Amino acid sequence: MKQHFEHFLVTTDFSADADRAVAVAFRLAEDHGARVTLCHVLDAVRPPNPIYAHYYPTELFKPEVAHRAEENALKELRARVPAELAAVPHDCVVSHGDPADEVVRHAEERSCDLILMSTHGRTGIRHVLLGSVAEKVLRRARCSVMVVR
Repeated sequence: MKQHFEHFLVTTDFSADADRAVAVAFRLAEDHGARVTLCHVLDAVRPPNPIYAHYYPTELFKPEVAHRAEENALKELRARVPAELAAVPHDCVVSHGDPADEVVRHAEERSCDLILMSTHGRTGIRHVLLGSVAEKVLRRARCSVMVVR
């Protein structure tokens, strides 16, 4: 049974690994007549514990700093669209928070059929200490997930 895909969500952290996943997503979308949502998740900006606040510049916690970060990420997302596949219907989304939670949320809100993401291939203690966004998404997503190595 062949599955019909209509909407892909592809995540990027702007690494070379993620660029490969973006390219795969756009090629698949072209083949399936699907649309693509490019997604980047920024770390949530939280003020520090007041006890340690004097160690951090207060400018980091102003709303305009978060807004500038979003604007820069949107520009970077648009630059990642493969020029030869720019005709593939697509949009870009940037949010703040836990990457796995945000990816799953965006996929559900947009009724995506497939999430594409890259993995850095960490193993052993690095995987245990750092965790894996891809693994968390695989466990939580309600749609199919393709991991591009």
